[in-house]
Amino acid sequence: SGRIEADRELLGHLRVSGEVQVPAGVTLQLAPGARLSFEPAASLLVQGGLTADSRDEPVQFVASGSEAWGGIRVEGGNIGLRGFNLSGASTGIHLNQAQGVLEGGQIRKCGTGLLISGTGSASVHDLRISENRIGARLERSNAELTLNRIADNELGVELSGFSGVLRDNAIFQNTLNLRSDAGMLLEANFWGSLDPAALRIEGGLVSEALNRPPPEGKLVTLKVSPCTGLTPEACRQLAAEAMNEGSRLFQAKNYGRALSRFETVIATQP
Repeated sequence: SGRIEADRELLGHLRVSGEVQVPAGVTLQLAPGARLSFEPAASLLVQGGLTADSRDEPVQFVASGSEAWGGIRVEGGNIGLRGFNLSGASTGIHLNQAQGVLEGGQIRKCGTGLLISGTGSASVHDLRISENRIGARLERSNAELTLNRIADNELGVELSGFSGVLRDNAIFQNTLNLRSDAGMLLEANFWGSLDPAALRIEGGLVSEALNRPPPEGKLVTLKVSPCTGLTPEACRQLAAEAMNEGSRLFQAKNYGRALSRFETVIATQP
C-alpha cells in the first residue's frame, strides 16, 4: 500500500492491503503473470501511468477473499493494459478523464465492470465483460468500444451523454442488454436477435445490427416483426396462415406475392 514515488515494475504475487497511489509523472508497470490480491479496503489509484503487455501471461487483479475490493481508478492518467483478468471489485476499472487502451482482458463478478466518465481518449477493444451487475457504464464519455463481448450481466451497457463509438460489439444474453438516453441512435452491434422487439434495449434506437457476433457478423437492416403486440399463439397462427397462403401462391406461380408471404413467415421467427 502507499504512494509509489518513482517508476517501478511489479512482478510475482503481491497482496495489496490499502490504497496504492501512482501520482502524476510516475508509471507503474506490471510484469507478465503478475498477480495482485486486494483486501476489501484496497484499491489502485492512478494519476500517472499503469501499463502491462501480457497477453500470453495475463496480469491478475483479484480479491483476496470473498469481499469486494475497491478496483482500479485512473484519474486523468494513462492506462495501457493488454492482457489482464480482473474480478471481485465494487467497480472494476474506472477511467475518469483518462486516456489509453484496454485490450484483451476479462472483467468479471464486479458491481460495475467498467466505468468511463468524462472526455479523454480511451479505447476499449476485445474485452470479455460478464457476470457483473452492470457490465459497462459510459457517462459523458467519448470513448471507443469495439469488438468486445458483453454478456451474462444484469445490465450490459448503460449510456448517459455518450458521444463516442460503440460499434461491432457482441452485447447479448444480458437481463437488459442496453439502457441509454431516450431516442439515441445506436450503431451496429450483435444483440442476439434481429427482431427489434427482442433486443432488450431501453431508450436507444436500432436500425442496423450484426447478424452474428463480430468479426464474422454482417450488417443487416432491421425490420419490425409482424408479431409485435401479438401473443405467442397469435404469432404462430399468423405464421401458419402466411405459410399456407405463400405455398398456394407459389403453386400458382405467383412468385412475387409468394415471396412476400414467405418473408412474413421468416420475420415471425428470424
